Amino acid sequence: MIDMQQKLQEAISAFEKLLSPRDIAQATAAWEDLATTHEGQKMLLGEAKAGNIDAINYLYIKLTPLISSLFWRNFLGPNPNFRRQRINNGDQFIFISLVYQTLMSSYLKNLPREEALEVMKTNAARANPRRQISNEEIEKQLDELSQVVSPLNTFDPEAYSEDTDLISKFGYYLTAAIKNESRKYNAAEMMGGIAAKKMSDEEKAAVKNVSYEAHFENDEETAAGGSDFLGTEDKDAWSQFAADEALDSGKDPTLRQVLKDFLVQGGKFDVAAVASTHGVTPMTVRNRLGQIAPVLDKHGITKDAFGRLITTQGGKTLAASL
Repeated sequence: MIDMQQKLQEAISAFEKLLSPRDIAQATAAWEDLATTHEGQKMLLGEAKAGNIDAINYLYIKLTPLISSLFWRNFLGPNPNFRRQRINNGDQFIFISLVYQTLMSSYLKNLPREEALEVMKTNAARANPRRQISNEEIEKQLDELSQVVSPLNTFDPEAYSEDTDLISKFGYYLTAAIKNESRKYNAAEMMGGIAAKKMSDEEKAAVKNVSYEAHFENDEETAAGGSDFLGTEDKDAWSQFAADEALDSGKDPTLRQVLKDFLVQGGKFDVAAVASTHGVTPMTVRNRLGQIAPVLDKHGITKDAFGRLITTQGGKTLAASL
């Protein structure tokens, strides 16, 4: 158990450790101030598309919570037995490399092949210092990367108004690209039998036969609220939800304000009292509550996940994070 906990912590921290302190400091110094403005964000995305490493690193830093969430939700898959096995095998490093190469794909395609291979080899070593990757593997990855449509190429900053957070909007494009690459990687692994070879017959049966819902209904550890894997996924999704600008749109009280009231009051939520506090009708408060559900869904927070978060984190703690 202790060893698995260590592996889990390693998986969580691996996303932040891809970049060195020097990389982080350099990227932050170059872009932190500029990225506070709409024009600065346009410049950032343009430079990242052209291959400016500081710009690429800054996007990676800002989108690390989203990237981590995609790892748990889309790359590892819902089955906890399979997740444990994949983390034990170090698949988090494969995913990190996949994400970083995807961010750099438009730049790499414009480099001479030998230079692109060197860049990719350096990136692979940074993503997983424990593993020596062969030249054959790097060449295969570069060939596969040539088929990737970079989200930096498909995202058009000019399509958005000046009050739009372009980094957040770009995150949606990166999400689509990473989900696609995750599906392709996982399908190739399963079709090639690689993932199956890493697992015992019992584990393979679990992956094949146990549904997401059935597993979490029957797994004692999870039913008791003790699943570190599921808890991490829930918290990652909540972090993305809490940063969504949709919560602050519209007239007061905003969705964020009403949700805070709801979380603080919990089961004693008084619609009339909240309406009176904000100077609106009870129907307005109920409408705001109804509008929160689609935003939760957008970030993968189901009704069950929301219930788990309240149970494990507490309503006041969640409210404080908004």
